[in-house]
Amino acid sequence: MAPISAEWELGRKSREGVPLLAFHRIGNRPAYANLPQQYVSPAHFRKLLDGFKRKKFRAISISEAIQTNGRIGSRFAISFDDGYEGALIYAAQTMSEYGHTAIQFIVADRLGQRNEWDLGRDTAMERVMDRIQLQEWLSLGFEIGAHTLTHAKLAAIPIAAAKNEIAGSKKKLEDLFGIPVKHFAYPYGVYNDRIAELVREAGFETACTCDPEVVSRDVDPFRLGRFLVWDETKVGRSIRLLTKAAKKVGGAALKTALLSLRPAFGLAGTGIGDQ
Repeated sequence: MAPISAEWELGRKSREGVPLLAFHRIGNRPAYANLPQQYVSPAHFRKLLDGFKRKKFRAISISEAIQTNGRIGSRFAISFDDGYEGALIYAAQTMSEYGHTAIQFIVADRLGQRNEWDLGRDTAMERVMDRIQLQEWLSLGFEIGAHTLTHAKLAAIPIAAAKNEIAGSKKKLEDLFGIPVKHFAYPYGVYNDRIAELVREAGFETACTCDPEVVSRDVDPFRLGRFLVWDETKVGRSIRLLTKAAKKVGGAALKTALLSLRPAFGLAGTGIGDQ
């Protein structure tokens, strides 16, 4: 999932279609966290929304985004993955102040628990919203979507299990909250043609990936791209600029060394530094 960090980047993307922004954890990052790319501090979150307001960007729902018929302009969508309570504590009021809508993709069997699916990848365990907190989230006018039952890597498990993870998460959330759950996000961004078909068969209207693409005309609604937002994107821009300089002077060794830093900043696979 490619990062996006400021209003000028959002403006560039919005000229191509509707960018869907993806956040994970809103809060101050612990020093021991192994997944820094999942954090956006409350201060940085407000700074981003301030910048978007100055440029007159308006957040719309995913349903609205796919109905734009390719029209472009100052519109984007806000999504959160995993259901971390920091989104409610630190981001919800700020979004309400700016008149933005947002969707939170929920791991349906993990309400009120912690992100144990990250054990082995991350030492920072963060609390996920419980049912009461999610009801508060909904009462503020925000949406929820499904993110499987257990945050399963769908393409790596048997089809029957994947079908249960997908359809079961929709049913559980609809039963708990009494509302239609129309949107889905693939955990880890991992999917294939069969998984996308299972999502469609379960009755969802859309599914979000981690592919860095805007929503544009004739988009496949079960392969919607998104752009990651996090606090340290300046690091990514620095690596990109330095890599360009290395190419210009023929510093292949410097380029290789800089690219080797990308995983440490959560940038592996994003294309940053490859230009």
